[in-house]
Amino acid sequence: VDGLRLKVSRKFWYALDPKCDDHDTSNNNNHHHHHHHKLYILPLSTNVTAFREFMAICRVDRLPLLDYILAKKKNVELKENENQETNHNDDKNSNNNSISNNNSNNKHTISITKEQLLDSMGGKEALGKGFAKYIGKKFNTSQLSAISASASEYGDGGFTLIKGPPGTGKTTTLVSLVNSLHIRQYNRYFEIIRKIFSAEAQYTIHTKKMALSTAAKAKPRLLICAPSNAAVDNIILKIMESGFMDGNGYRYNPSMIRVGKGQSLMVKDVSLQSKVDSLLDDAKDITKLQMAIECYKVELIQANKNIVNLMERLIAIKNACDYPLSK
Repeated sequence: VDGLRLKVSRKFWYALDPKCDDHDTSNNNNHHHHHHHKLYILPLSTNVTAFREFMAICRVDRLPLLDYILAKKKNVELKENENQETNHNDDKNSNNNSISNNNSNNKHTISITKEQLLDSMGGKEALGKGFAKYIGKKFNTSQLSAISASASEYGDGGFTLIKGPPGTGKTTTLVSLVNSLHIRQYNRYFEIIRKIFSAEAQYTIHTKKMALSTAAKAKPRLLICAPSNAAVDNIILKIMESGFMDGNGYRYNPSMIRVGKGQSLMVKDVSLQSKVDSLLDDAKDITKLQMAIECYKVELIQANKNIVNLMERLIAIKNACDYPLSK
């Protein structure tokens, strides 16, 4: 048994064996018992998960998230915001009293809460109004709270715990949660690129290439783990079926790699081995490589033309304005 030592007592095994002769077992104390008894061991379940949980408890003093689990850091934030929340609630007492006299009080409160969650995701440092509108139609208030909490505090440390009985949409919520984190990382990446091009005069060709190469490290990279291979494959299938939604409300398919053994045939196309085999096969086909290079050249020429056209339009807009434009 993985992680444990299993001991079987022959004496008690004989006692449970119906074929064992009671007379033989009582009179053979001075010599060995020569009857052969077969012992069958059948695996009923695995204790790997329980063993991992036990090891985590034993090493709890070394957990990086210990302060968040014990709510030390979160309590500090709650105390700092407590007065602001109290004042905010006091300002709305009159409105809440009028709402409480209405029979539809619960529905109105839920709608306000849902709108506030969508505003937080579509406002400053937004995930995008298109994405907020998409998830607003698809999820209820509880599910939106999980997505909003994970996305709004992303990068600040800590974790988000989502729990619920089977059939409540945890996996579907998880996919949109990962979608929100993917958008958040892309927004940060685009902001870095924007700052590089806005200060283009400060860069030489060499330093600009280095800055763009460094910025490429900020591209979205998300690691999804689960206690079983089936759980990982289930999440991948959900993403493959529905895709992701960008901030403008358009669907896109993120690049995925399934790492590890035990993947099902349905996710074989995104497995690491399949990706490597595909790259090696493409590298052997010289004609295919040349065609890809020519396509990239055409795309690069078109991109340069679009940049020139946009720059001409921006210059025209700037010259047409009677007041200086904000940087």
